[in-house]
Amino acid sequence: MDEDIQRKVLWIVAAIIVSVIGVLTALVGPNMLLYYLYQYHTTHVFLIDVPILANILLGVGALLIVAFCLFMIFDKKLFKGIGILNLLIGLALCYASINMYVMLTNSEVILKEPINEYTFEWPEVEGASFVFNETNKETTITFQLPNEREEITLSQDKAKEIGRVKRILSSNGISYEEKEITS
Repeated sequence: MDEDIQRKVLWIVAAIIVSVIGVLTALVGPNMLLYYLYQYHTTHVFLIDVPILANILLGVGALLIVAFCLFMIFDKKLFKGIGILNLLIGLALCYASINMYVMLTNSEVILKEPINEYTFEWPEVEGASFVFNETNKETTITFQLPNEREEITLSQDKAKEIGRVKRILSSNGISYEEKEITS
């Protein structure tokens, strides 16, 4: 086989492999990675919540990496340049998707965004409120800190962890209020 054809076949095979792995990791990637990364290696983590946006970003990043593989088939430098740009943007989106989470431990709360991270310990919390939205089946927790308010929203499947948050707040002498919205 000609060397040029072998190179093109290699890029097509790479695109197929990346697309299959990309779809699978977009479905569970950020969730499973963070779960295994922190659940077993950091002590006292009881909740890691990853927004659905992280999965979407990982899926788009994987598609851009597949596009990179496909653009590398062509011989023109313009296509190769577009492919490399797709690769860089795809890797940036994959990085951003892995760095979007809320992690609650027995000692602190970590709110991670792609560029910055905000961490506070439970004794720093001055008050909290829990608002359960019956329509969306979500609970919004608002933490009142000395200089600001931090808010996280947890879905119904995380309801058992909300009780643990309430116990931690009570054990630290922090008052909280509860509301339910039914509309």
